[in-house]
Amino acid sequence: MTQRWIVVALGVVLGLTAAGAQSQYEAPAVLRAADVVPAELLQSSVYTIDERVPTDGLVATRTFHSPLGEFLAEGPGMTAVRAAEIQALDVLTKTESSEIFQKALAASMKRTGQSLKKVVTNPVETLQGVPAGVGRFFDRVTRDVKTGMQKVEDTKGTEGGQSGSSTSEEVKEGATMAGQSVIGYDDARRRLSKYLGVDPYTRNKVLSDKLDSAAWAVWGGEFGPDTVIGFVPGGFALKFTRDWVSDLVWDMTPGDLRVRMDTHLKGLGVAQDPIDRFLRQKSFTHSIRLALVDSLVALGPGLGRPDVIDWALTATSETQARFMAGSTAILAYHHQASPITKIRVAGTVLGEIADGTVVVPAAVDYVSWTERVANFANRPDLVGAKARYLRLAGKLSPRTRQELLARKWIVEEGVSIIPPPTPAAPRS
Repeated sequence: MTQRWIVVALGVVLGLTAAGAQSQYEAPAVLRAADVVPAELLQSSVYTIDERVPTDGLVATRTFHSPLGEFLAEGPGMTAVRAAEIQALDVLTKTESSEIFQKALAASMKRTGQSLKKVVTNPVETLQGVPAGVGRFFDRVTRDVKTGMQKVEDTKGTEGGQSGSSTSEEVKEGATMAGQSVIGYDDARRRLSKYLGVDPYTRNKVLSDKLDSAAWAVWGGEFGPDTVIGFVPGGFALKFTRDWVSDLVWDMTPGDLRVRMDTHLKGLGVAQDPIDRFLRQKSFTHSIRLALVDSLVALGPGLGRPDVIDWALTATSETQARFMAGSTAILAYHHQASPITKIRVAGTVLGEIADGTVVVPAAVDYVSWTERVANFANRPDLVGAKARYLRLAGKLSPRTRQELLARKWIVEEGVSIIPPPTPAAPRS
């Protein structure tokens, strides 16, 4: 469903002229790993990558094999993310067996039994004990509570309107999150993730579980994140994670991130209800959500900016969310060279320039000239465009390039999906 959604989304907007289409199409390509994996990531002592990399006509799937499991990397930038995650898993596995780690973990568990239990069972009393004057901390707790309550409301109306155990789990999760924030555990987890060069909000459950365990040891105060790096000859190459992880994700609490995004989106004219729903959209992690917001802010005020948030609310998977965030980043880069005066969502996000040019951003790996892509022809909203740009993160097949150029598309490959720098959030 996820891959088909992206295929349809991009196909809808390519606007290829059916009259000139050939009767034969390409099958989705099966690529060599060397064609779609950076050379520095092909060889590793902790994983191997399948030589064959299948695509669905747009998105490539690289398969990693390691002693700790098999991991898939779908879409632009994800090869580097998975490589960093597997390296971090290897290090954390080695670290767990060390004597210093075991002692630190035991110490943190004693502290947890006293402090976290108190926070979860008596959150109001604990929050009253937080020193006065920490305004930003109060703001982020307020946002955490608001988002948590909205998540509870989201469970109502499902399964005949019975809240039941789903609501209980939401309340438990929200209380635990607030408690961990107050005692500083989440800060320890983010610091550890930064040392390892991985996303603290990763959906890789194997890594997430190991981060949880190691973060408690770090939080205990007897096991620093820098100790972990001692288990890695030469340390880590953090640059590979930069496609999706901003320093803000490591350095700010989840609540602070929400406040920042809330403020930015209000400044762009997004209404509070879609902001609140976006901040709890399950397909977006904090990292992907921040990437989309930062790209939208880089586009600045203008027509259609709020529509991107409405579009984001339709995502049903992390892959879709990454496609949305990456495509918005590509559009933001085009805006730096040629201002986007209007954004439209028509299957996917489109940018329009004052002179009538249309820009189609595509955070995809490899575009084959498939029937599905070619069938989306004669788009009335694109036929009259002065010019049509296709800017994509990956590459076109030779056949696709030929077909697009024949239809007078202007094509640019290898465009960055890292959000451009954004200004500071406006004061509320």
